[in-house]
Amino acid sequence: MDPISLEELALLDVLQRIDQGQPLTRHSRALHDRLISTALVEVGLIVPGEEPGLQLTDAGVERCKSLRHRVAADTEALQVLREREEAGAPSPAQTDVARGGLSQIGRGDDADSVTIDLSQAG
Repeated sequence: MDPISLEELALLDVLQRIDQGQPLTRHSRALHDRLISTALVEVGLIVPGEEPGLQLTDAGVERCKSLRHRVAADTEALQVLREREEAGAPSPAQTDVARGGLSQIGRGDDADSVTIDLSQAG
């Protein structure tokens, strides 16, 4: 699984700001119409003299939860990889190289027999 993208992190930040009633930054205003058109956000009560407030829709709440879980999973995965590295355990890339080496083992003429050349082992 690929790590969460910067675009998704920015979306999470905007959704959290809206959920907490914080003002949007200059950069996040560009998402305003897109969030409304995708039904993640809706315009709240309009108070005369004030800018209309934004609220998360049910879909926006679920998307926010999903992104939070993704960030937590990525953080946990990174921690596991760091712990493995510190313990000297092989990384997934090293394991893949080892598996690739096993695929180089030759097969005999009989499909049930496997020949392994140990002269190159070492």
